[in-house]
Amino acid sequence: MTKLPSWVIPLLSLILNFVVLLVVLSKSSGDLLVILVEWTVLALVSFWGFLVLGKMANGEIDISTLLSEAGGGGASFSRFQFLVFTFVIALSLFLVIVHEYKFPDKIPPEILTLLGISASTYAVSKGIQATDPAKMAKK
Repeated sequence: MTKLPSWVIPLLSLILNFVVLLVVLSKSSGDLLVILVEWTVLALVSFWGFLVLGKMANGEIDISTLLSEAGGGGASFSRFQFLVFTFVIALSLFLVIVHEYKFPDKIPPEILTLLGISASTYAVSKGIQATDPAKMAKK
């Protein structure tokens, strides 16, 4: 099976963004310039995101050690939790934006609290690993 060039998926995302822009413009009564700027930023961000996904799919970007620790000690639960919380919060924010057709005026403090808790547990686990006497004795 032939690999697709890594630019095909981002190009498809730009085309999809353009189609969505046309639909939004046809149903919107808001300021045209604001809508164009917002969707241009969305198109650029999604283009780069899909470019990275295309490179990951083709094996140009290795993600096999995304969840493992630096010493090769296997997968880290704190890294996994931080990754999952980040995706859950990003998806939730995306759904709020899609439902209301606008970016929220203020990000709810509960979302920031959950993200802070997740980041804190990751930071604490890194601190515990750095001060582990068993690992320090091996050095």
